[in-house]
Amino acid sequence: MTDLARLRKLVTTNDSTSDAELLDRFVTARDESAFAALVHRHGPMVLGTCRRVLRHRQDAEDAFQATFLVLARRAGVITPRSLVGNWLYGVACRTASAARRMSSARQTREARAAAQRTEEVTHDDARLAPELRDALDRELAALPAVYRAAVVACDLEGLSRRDAAGQLGWTEGTLSSRLARGRSLLARRLSRYGLVVPVAGLVAPATVAAELVAPTIQLGVLIPSGEAVVAAPVAALMEGMMKSMSLTKLKTIIVTAVVAIAVAAVGTAGWRSNAVVAAPPKEPDAPVASNPKPVVRSPDQERMTELERERERLQHQRDAMDAERAARQNHESRASVEMNRRGAALATAPDVLPAPNPQPVQNPDKERIVALERECYELRQQITVLRAESQTLSKYIERMEVERQKQLQRAADARAAAPVVRVYPVGDLAGDEKQGASLVKVVRAAVEPRSWDGDASIEFLPVKQLLVVRQSIKGHEEVAELLKLLSSQHEPKRLAPAPAGGR
Repeated sequence: MTDLARLRKLVTTNDSTSDAELLDRFVTARDESAFAALVHRHGPMVLGTCRRVLRHRQDAEDAFQATFLVLARRAGVITPRSLVGNWLYGVACRTASAARRMSSARQTREARAAAQRTEEVTHDDARLAPELRDALDRELAALPAVYRAAVVACDLEGLSRRDAAGQLGWTEGTLSSRLARGRSLLARRLSRYGLVVPVAGLVAPATVAAELVAPTIQLGVLIPSGEAVVAAPVAALMEGMMKSMSLTKLKTIIVTAVVAIAVAAVGTAGWRSNAVVAAPPKEPDAPVASNPKPVVRSPDQERMTELERERERLQHQRDAMDAERAARQNHESRASVEMNRRGAALATAPDVLPAPNPQPVQNPDKERIVALERECYELRQQITVLRAESQTLSKYIERMEVERQKQLQRAADARAAAPVVRVYPVGDLAGDEKQGASLVKVVRAAVEPRSWDGDASIEFLPVKQLLVVRQSIKGHEEVAELLKLLSSQHEPKRLAPAPAGGR
């Protein structure tokens, strides 16, 4: 059986079978016909995306194969499975961008790419302006997932609204509203570059040759078991995309952990500012004697009265300290396990006065005085312990506040390093595509080279004479300063006026 006949047999899957069912069959049973149906259904959209980004036939086909090989290796982690087309579009954009970076880095291929680019202008998306092709996938990939899925299904894959709704698992009304919203957002973003989406639609589905589909299906079925032999360019793109996905997942986990710690720290600070410490009540006034005649009291009775007052004061103070400790322990149990070290804190508490050793007494008043003194001693011990615990909790809260400030600073640094897209008019520096390419090289060489790693990029739009730069805030400052310096050097020198009466 020839490869073409085998391909026709593989793709004879019922069109009503949803993407989720096909993906389940491939994940659970490695069903070759299910994978072939996915390639046949979404291959034109993936190839068209790769062609728009790369504009080179061989590079686009390598990116096409790498995209579906990544699907074969990561099929089990796609959620929701009904959005396979949306997921494939995102992987195709990133894979094609990586292929373009690899191609531009190789000096030996730049001349060939420039020569062949003029020969391959009449591809499936030739009706789009070059600037629109450059910005279309960049802005479409930045849309929210639900809107991008609707635009990909209807405008890139050419499905009717009924078929797209069935494939995505939505109602037709939901699809229509999300499609209208997605088109509106995309048109608004493209208008920032002075571009307009054509009335006829975005793009027409690309035609995928059987010679490209058949080996892609064979490699996709064999690669999970490690038996596939993949070409070096395709393998490099596939491994790069797998590493990128792993790093993205790791970054998500780290950001989630940092946010959780920051929320806990903010809660600690909020509790600290809102904690209410019960104030000890005023000491009770001395009872007013109802009998105006002076009462003669013995020294022992006066000592008993004084100790009772001190006991009441110490009890009030102990109750206040207990309330404060209960409030702090309640919050401490939610914030961390620091209170597990209370034993160590108690071990380092300051020494208290030695317990008195009362002498035997001979009357009830003196016995009462001794009992009150012992009770006051125990209250002082409890207050000393509570003060030690309060100091330990205060130090812990201070450490949490310092850690919260550090986390906020790291989050601010991460936001400053995130890439931002800005447009610079450079009509006075670059009038055509050749001058624009030279200007791009100058900017990439002058700005910090390491800042161009990752998602940073730079493009020149010759029709509008604009420089589209995706960089961090610091990188944009360097780009703006460089363009200002180049503009000042490019201005023609003014001639000095001739003196009056000169020859």
